[in-house]
Amino acid sequence: KLIFKKEKLKKIKKVATLTGSKHDEIPSSFVDDIEGMAMLGKDYLLVSSQGISELVLIKKDTGERVENFRIIGDDLFDGVTKTDGLDILDENLGEKYPQGILVVHDDENEGGGNANYKIVSLEKIKKQFFAHP
Repeated sequence: KLIFKKEKLKKIKKVATLTGSKHDEIPSSFVDDIEGMAMLGKDYLLVSSQGISELVLIKKDTGERVENFRIIGDDLFDGVTKTDGLDILDENLGEKYPQGILVVHDDENEGGGNANYKIVSLEKIKKQFFAHP
């Protein structure tokens, strides 16, 4: 098992939990101001990049960037900007969220509203990036 930790806002390190001796740095020049990380399945790390208001999907083992993406708004909710963190619950949460949720901090609502959290269906994210969610 691995633990991922951020360092100095722009570095991600992998640390082996059994030996404590592995300290591979994941190239993260594509991430600006790391504010949160969570595993997506067994093979991917999702990183919150506050500096560019995007989420970055990274292959866990290689550190390869798969995709940057934003959570955009619709008629009911505004998009996410300057996120301070995220978390993933990757399990069935009933009919509305059968594959779980991604919860992302949003620094403010349009029109100057308070910071809040946006909940996104993990099923939508998996369909976007993986052939078989």
